[in-house]
Amino acid sequence: MLDFMAKHKVFVGIVIGIIIVIYGVRGYNAKVQEEKAAQEAELEEEQRQAEIEAAKNDNSNSSDSRLLAMQPQLIQNYGKLPEGYIWDIDGSLFSLGDKSLSAEEVVYSYLNGLRTLDFSTVQKFSRGSVVVNNYEGYFSDRDKNTDYSDNFIRNMYKQALLSMEVKGVVNSSVFAENKQVFTVKVTMLDLTLKDFWLKDKTTIYQNMQIYAADESDTTKMDIYLYDYITKYYTSENAPTREVTFDLTVQRYPDLDTGWLVSVDTDIDNACRYADGVLVVSYIKEKYYDEGKDYLDAIANGEDPNNPNSNDSDDDSNDDSESIFNTNDDAGFNISSSDEVSMGGN
Repeated sequence: MLDFMAKHKVFVGIVIGIIIVIYGVRGYNAKVQEEKAAQEAELEEEQRQAEIEAAKNDNSNSSDSRLLAMQPQLIQNYGKLPEGYIWDIDGSLFSLGDKSLSAEEVVYSYLNGLRTLDFSTVQKFSRGSVVVNNYEGYFSDRDKNTDYSDNFIRNMYKQALLSMEVKGVVNSSVFAENKQVFTVKVTMLDLTLKDFWLKDKTTIYQNMQIYAADESDTTKMDIYLYDYITKYYTSENAPTREVTFDLTVQRYPDLDTGWLVSVDTDIDNACRYADGVLVVSYIKEKYYDEGKDYLDAIANGEDPNNPNSNDSDDDSNDDSESIFNTNDDAGFNISSSDEVSMGGN
């Protein structure tokens, strides 16, 4: 064999060259095919995403038909579906509802789900619920936030939902065959009330003065107020108010659904008190406006509520009703003369 290769060096060189070229061509073709397959997969994904984006912006009557047709693609994107649901364009679950229930029965089921924080029931009887989206956001890993203000808003929202008592439907309107609007009366936590803290005003101002003295850390004052107000909202003495909500309920024939609550912004607004100033901001504003003069009057033996009086025994702090004198597990304990002692601080 070696003798043959020695005698035929040119021939052997040609053969080896041909072999190298063949393998080189095969390798190149394989690489081209791999790149082509990757490009095709990328184009398919771009087309799929383009269809999803187009469906998001599609306000025509055919959008739900397209949504139904896109379920195989959406399942690839978002995974297996629980029974009774399909995927909405944005990856949220879209319930098909319960066709055995009337529109009014759906409203009551939805409201009872809210007031018990049973959001699986709320999701079952709603589509695109603002309340569900906002409440879920408070506990989302993606939007996780440990800010004390956010925690206070979340707790306030939660207590507002828990406090709801449904009095009944007071009116209903039929706008089309598959759309109705119900006006519902409920009682719920009164987030508009601004004077419940006045019985503890002296103690609150005294503690705020201590926290305000430390200009390097104003967070303690906020935490103190958040804890005080949260404690009040969860107490038996927290007042309620009567509120009426408009809830829109719809059916979606292209998806063959039952009745679903589609507009619930009134409830969301009431639970966030979207149209007013939160009591935390109100108390701080009052303190910075009058707090120093108020406490100076007390220190001088005067009644801050009556500058002409020297009777210091008659102040606005009614200990018999003070929230500070109740036994609770709110994490802090306050007396009329002591600084607040909060758990963890």
